[in-house]
Amino acid sequence: MNKFPKVYVVTLNYNGLDWLKECLDSISNLNYTNFNVLLVDNGSVDNSVKFVKENYDNIEILENKSNLGYSEGFNKGINYAIKNNAEYVLIMNNDTIIDKEALTQLVKTATTDSKIGFVSGKVYYY
Repeated sequence: MNKFPKVYVVTLNYNGLDWLKECLDSISNLNYTNFNVLLVDNGSVDNSVKFVKENYDNIEILENKSNLGYSEGFNKGINYAIKNNAEYVLIMNNDTIIDKEALTQLVKTATTDSKIGFVSGKVYYY
């Protein structure tokens, strides 16, 4: 396995324009070196996709024509990530922010033991 396994950060969005900037900026500031960002949009009508396309050229977008719901929306994103050679997938809600060290620490923990199949960070309210 690569010293820095490829990670996809998958964020699900449905009419979340009000939260996207803060969420995507925090993802963009991660100090991990080998990751892609995928926004899965569940048929938003609030110009979320337009906002991302105009402000984040490094973010991949998977546009669903309708709201597939939480599970199916994330499953579409996870499948996309796996098809694009992700070794790990981090799923994030669009109304969250992530500490710049979080992905580095999650991967570090996940790679310490081959029996580890899932890691999660702490959730704080700010």
